[in-house]
Amino acid sequence: MSFLDRVAASQRLYILQLLKRDAGYSHNQHILAAGLTAAGHSISTDEVREHIRWLENAALLAVKDVHGIGLVATINDRGVEVTEGRLSIDGIERPRPGEL
Repeated sequence: MSFLDRVAASQRLYILQLLKRDAGYSHNQHILAAGLTAAGHSISTDEVREHIRWLENAALLAVKDVHGIGLVATINDRGVEVTEGRLSIDGIERPRPGEL
């Protein structure tokens, strides 16, 4: 796996973790980008949108395109299983034991 693939896998896991921590299990693309930036990832909103669509295609979250807001992602049970290390998906970093 290349360095860029590892970065993308880490970013996808962090998006799922951010969604899991939210009371409504949901955030818009701008909040997710801000969360990733705060965690040290230099990421554009377009890249966040690509990750959201990738995670949607992997059946880990639901996505709505809300006019004036952009993409709103909501984690599902499979996505939660990934954040808890119970489900492993190629292209998403596994959480470390301290993150579980």
